[in-house]
Amino acid sequence: MKIRITIIFLLVFTFHCSSLQLERHDGFWDYLKGKPGLENAILVSYPPADGTLVGERHPLFLWLRTPEIFFNPQGGLYYPDAYVRDEYDNSIYNTENIYSIPDRRLQHLLLKKRNSNFNFHDTGIIDFLLQYRELKDPSGNLGSAMGHCFLSPIYLTLSLFFSGRLVTYPIHDIIKTVMLPIAIVYYAVNSTDNEEPEE
Repeated sequence: MKIRITIIFLLVFTFHCSSLQLERHDGFWDYLKGKPGLENAILVSYPPADGTLVGERHPLFLWLRTPEIFFNPQGGLYYPDAYVRDEYDNSIYNTENIYSIPDRRLQHLLLKKRNSNFNFHDTGIIDFLLQYRELKDPSGNLGSAMGHCFLSPIYLTLSLFFSGRLVTYPIHDIIKTVMLPIAIVYYAVNSTDNEEPEE
């Protein structure tokens, strides 16, 4: 019975895995690295969902996501930009353009939510414990950093189990490793098709 459930789970996950979305990447290198964050590991969606990280994924671990459970280099010393939903009007904002929003209160709320989303869905154990982003980022604050450190055992347990990274990332890595030869052929054929002269 357990084997059947596992097979069904893998099949369902596979149909929603970003590793199969070859057409949503700009070439093999972009596919190999993948898009940043948990949301993009599950499904590269347009328009992006709440909590989807912006920009390119840091190439440190290449296609492997499981090491990000321990350390996530995305954003460096600062929180990476992300798409964030405003709960009042249900709009999604890109924090890259946060300073174009005239309402300072909304800016603050969106940045606070971005930080919270990252800490829950995408931070690694090491970067969560050190809290360097919360201390270094202009939108972070010392009180939050101290709260996170004080509650770290509870918070990390909830984050790892309820965000689904402990299951999602290893499965993603297996599927992507198997898909690499297929991706090489796919992008080689597509680049050849694009280079054919038009008549």
